[in-house]
Amino acid sequence: MDLKNISTEDLINELKDRKEVDVYVSGLYRKFEAQIKKKYTNNREFVKLPDFYTLIVIDEDEKVRKIHVEDGIMRRFRFVTDDESKKDKFNELVYSKNLSRDDLVLILTTINLNLDIFPQGLLEKYLGS
Repeated sequence: MDLKNISTEDLINELKDRKEVDVYVSGLYRKFEAQIKKKYTNNREFVKLPDFYTLIVIDEDEKVRKIHVEDGIMRRFRFVTDDESKKDKFNELVYSKNLSRDDLVLILTTINLNLDIFPQGLLEKYLGS
């Protein structure tokens, strides 16, 4: 679907109706103002915002994160388990560590489980045997 021809106003109005989205008309002489601070850098200053702006906040709860991970990064991979709790844990790990597709490829092509020395009890715990 090409969204280029849809107006910004229409896009924002569509987002407003979604449960996980909050929209704030913000800036000078408005009811809301926001500050955005850089993270994970030596330059932790605030981002300069325009005088008038619309702030769109998307609550990425667990379900939304899972969908994001599966539809984004994970579409090039297959799970080797049908255990939904393991899949959820994996998705949460990928999301929380901000792992990229390249990170996953590096991990999966660099190491594997050494079954010769892996403790049998621990392996059974992971495999659910």
